[in-house]
Amino acid sequence: MRFDWEELPETDAIISALSHDLRSPLNTILGFTEILLSKRIGKLNEEQQKQLRIILKRGNLLLSTLDQLIDYTKVIRHEQKLRPASLALNVLLTSTMERIREGRPAEAPPLIYRAAKGSYRIRGDEQKLHTIFMQIIHEGEELFQPREIRVSLGKIRNTGEAPSSQDFRIAIQFLGRGIMDPRELLVWNSSSRVPGKTKFALHLADFYMRLMKGKLGVSRKKGCIEFTLDFCEEEQ
Repeated sequence: MRFDWEELPETDAIISALSHDLRSPLNTILGFTEILLSKRIGKLNEEQQKQLRIILKRGNLLLSTLDQLIDYTKVIRHEQKLRPASLALNVLLTSTMERIREGRPAEAPPLIYRAAKGSYRIRGDEQKLHTIFMQIIHEGEELFQPREIRVSLGKIRNTGEAPSSQDFRIAIQFLGRGIMDPRELLVWNSSSRVPGKTKFALHLADFYMRLMKGKLGVSRKKGCIEFTLDFCEEEQ
């Protein structure tokens, strides 16, 4: 079944109105949470601060999801285009890892990334790629509860029967026990254990990777689940 987006003129209006209705009370909650954490109206114990930080984190993630939903509808209606530019994957990935580590709590699992040698130049939308990396790591950490997260960047070696049409690969591994079947991440049904927000984040990642002539993959290996993001080298 195919949707004719021209026959749905009110889609953007509905989503914008919904975003506004959610954003207004959410901003109030987040603002009051920040006031409480500032201790301007009284002291808080450690547990209270911990719970308030969770509210702040989840609320900001929801705001980000609303923005992404609006951007997504604009892209599929051809009202907004990606902004491709020449990018060095190693530089982009290094800056993303640094940003993730900045607000990372001490009890979070280790996030291991060793900067790759070489430029690994591609053409892509920097903002969208940054969001993809951040979301996969955040959603995977929350869903899988891994003991360790490993990120790597390298060239794809075409040694199998089905060679890849891409040149570079970023691999994000979540190591731990009890990792679920990755097929659950790709199926939308009521029995799935995967939250809707996680499925939406992965759908967006897959959608934008395809627009940038890339490929998103997920597989389960011994003791871990691995996401792969494959990219084509920028033409000279």
